[in-house]
Amino acid sequence: MANIPTSEGRVPFMIPGKIDVPCSTYYKVFGDLASGAPPVIALHGGPGGGHEYLLPFAELWPLYGLPVVFYDQIGCGASTHLPQMSGNADFWQESLFIAELANLIDHLKLRDGPGFHLLGQSWGGDARCCFCCQSTSRFAEVGTGQWSSHYGAFCAGNPAV
Repeated sequence: MANIPTSEGRVPFMIPGKIDVPCSTYYKVFGDLASGAPPVIALHGGPGGGHEYLLPFAELWPLYGLPVVFYDQIGCGASTHLPQMSGNADFWQESLFIAELANLIDHLKLRDGPGFHLLGQSWGGDARCCFCCQSTSRFAEVGTGQWSSHYGAFCAGNPAV
């Protein structure tokens, strides 16, 4: 992955009504988000894993000119860990991760321009589908990564799917 432009940072993420602790989402971009090409946002599996195993997708930039955004979901990798919330099923809800993804998209201004691709693996595939069902964002394409068995139950009766 030599000579690929990269940038990284942290996006502040407040979780209203859930916990009064400042949090942040770590992200890393391979390629140039200002290139005019719709970026690919890679959503990792979990729980507890980070984005590192998805790094081969960074090759989408030199091969196809698609910037790739990797991030670590809250509680994972280089993002804020919240051990005080361990085992709290009321806290670790799908809505938390959808809000975090939306926050990242807004921070990177990805709703402007050509749209974006979503690529998810395992839990990231579930989160991708849930985000799409609840979003009015313009998607360039939604990837077909693996999702878990409860995807069908989530989308049952949802006319957006």
